Amino acid sequence: MPDLKLKGERIPIKASADAHIASEVVELVQQRLTAVSEKHPTRAAHHIAILALLDLAQDHVLARKDFESFRERVLKRIDLVEEALR
Repeated sequence: MPDLKLKGERIPIKASADAHIASEVVELVQQRLTAVSEKHPTRAAHHIAILALLDLAQDHVLARKDFESFRERVLKRIDLVEEALR
């Protein structure tokens, strides 16, 4: 599994999850760290890490809301189909 890199420092990553999933997670985190670091090159490493974490958390919250909205639409359509079949 690749290490994360932040401000020239290598951060070794060990994961107990599936290797493919863990690699995807590390890649995503690295992308976010790099993007934030490029946007805020003078910030300290811990600030970059927190901003990247907040960015990922925002994406998670938005994805969860999108999923819930999709789920509600599907359930409504299921109810409509069931009603039509009665």
